Amino acid sequence: MMAEPGNLASSAPEPQTANEVIPEISHGLDEILGFVFPRGILRPRSWGALRVFSQFGNTLYDGFLHGGFKGKHALRDFEVRNLITEAEEADILAVFLPNWEKQVLSRTEKTSILQEAHDIALPNPTPHDVAENILGKVQRIDGKFPFAATQQAITTILNERLDALKRGRVNPKGGSRRPTGSTTMSATRAASGSAQQTRPSWDRSFGLAGTQRGSYVNTRNAPRQNLHGIE
Repeated sequence: MMAEPGNLASSAPEPQTANEVIPEISHGLDEILGFVFPRGILRPRSWGALRVFSQFGNTLYDGFLHGGFKGKHALRDFEVRNLITEAEEADILAVFLPNWEKQVLSRTEKTSILQEAHDIALPNPTPHDVAENILGKVQRIDGKFPFAATQQAITTILNERLDALKRGRVNPKGGSRRPTGSTTMSATRAASGSAQQTRPSWDRSFGLAGTQRGSYVNTRNAPRQNLHGIE
């Protein structure tokens, strides 16, 4: 099921007249990768960041997600991190406890389950994987990715990889089994698929320059190298 666009805010301009057409929200590849792989982050949580973008990317402009009254609040670093954590936890729960959304779980119960499932490794896509395998089939308009099509592509691919993780953890007698390192490793490889084949030069364009602490906010608009023909 494709996620509905988020309601943090709408970055589309309000129509001035009844007949005015609101242009479709779209983003350049650098803008998407800049959000998912901000400079200065040692280990980008790209899986969760893609989930967040697929939900709230319609509010992304000037390098920031926006919310609040009329979308005037640019989300701070900790707010973006919280959204990413929530997205990751939801997918981990989906692997370990199918249909968890339909169950009434307290925060304590969720925390307990997440602690048991601590070794589930969501396969974080690389920049090359995002550009080629996730967004590769999205038709650009004037060089940019329309948000609706981008949202569908991201959701479809991540859900397919999540299903691969689930299949790797299904007990033949039914139900799910307790996480184990070997099970997680094989399931992660299956979920990653072609993501394992990357072009290091492309990925380094969105990598680290050192090991300093990074931020999803203050590094987002830093100058970037050319992506060797991706754009």
